Amino acid sequence: MIKLKKIFTIIGCILFATVMTSCTNTSDLGVDTKNDLPVEPKDYVIYCYPATGEMIKVEQDSTDITFKDAETKVFSFSGKTEIGKPSNVDKQKTLELNGKTYSLQYSGTYETALSSSNALKDYSQFNAYKNDTIQADTRVSTNELLFFADLDENDLQAPGDLTESEAKSIAEATIRYLYGETVQQAYTYEQTIYTDTEPAVQYTVVYRKYVWGTPTNDAIQISVNRNGEVVGVNAKYLGMYSLAENQIEKEAIADAISKLEATFSKTWIINNTTLIIDAEGDYYISAQLSRTNAEEVEALEVYINLK
Repeated sequence: MIKLKKIFTIIGCILFATVMTSCTNTSDLGVDTKNDLPVEPKDYVIYCYPATGEMIKVEQDSTDITFKDAETKVFSFSGKTEIGKPSNVDKQKTLELNGKTYSLQYSGTYETALSSSNALKDYSQFNAYKNDTIQADTRVSTNELLFFADLDENDLQAPGDLTESEAKSIAEATIRYLYGETVQQAYTYEQTIYTDTEPAVQYTVVYRKYVWGTPTNDAIQISVNRNGEVVGVNAKYLGMYSLAENQIEKEAIADAISKLEATFSKTWIINNTTLIIDAEGDYYISAQLSRTNAEEVEALEVYINLK
């Protein structure tokens, strides 16, 4: 009995020591090892680019924000990587657009950084086609046109007297033709940009997807020359936010924007507040900050998570 009592005592001491050791592990349970005090997790993470001393300066006054370098995340999907050719891809493609027919050759299949998210993988892959003057990209999963560029100088500089209103009507009809009435109604007209410099003279009509009243980086751009011909389409994020209002709450967007304003508005001008998705499929509010300091313009890009 004495021996058993000693054994149980030893086991009890070992278990007690193990529990005490695990309770002082800050990485697992969030405990301050210096003071043995629990550390409350911060509600928001703000990613900044470039990562400057301003981040540290702001962080000192922030009790519920963690600041990190934006280069540790992937917020841009402009880059692409060539991948294997799909088994069902067409070597030749006929594209009909605005009354014209284009014969194109397959030139490769690519994916963007969105491929790292299972939920967004279908949005990351596209097939590329081209001929001597045309470049076009279509989404692998749906065959939707994501990009079209007419590089023929005769088309880009075609004479004509098209008005801005007429260009907008052509753009709306093109969106309905390419993507359907439902998609056309889901995007809000933003602006029409007139370009009269070489090599193109054209109107570019921009429509944007909004989520709970906040603009996203999902825009459809239709470029029309002075003769009324479509010479450009850019819709690379098409449909990426179609489920956003089912996945995030309006209040979460408002709270994140308010936190950005409370953190930066005293010393920075906040522009282009936008809802975006990162490469992992998480939602953020992005903004561009600017200010003049000793006659030098400073700029900062920031991204804050939604709670």
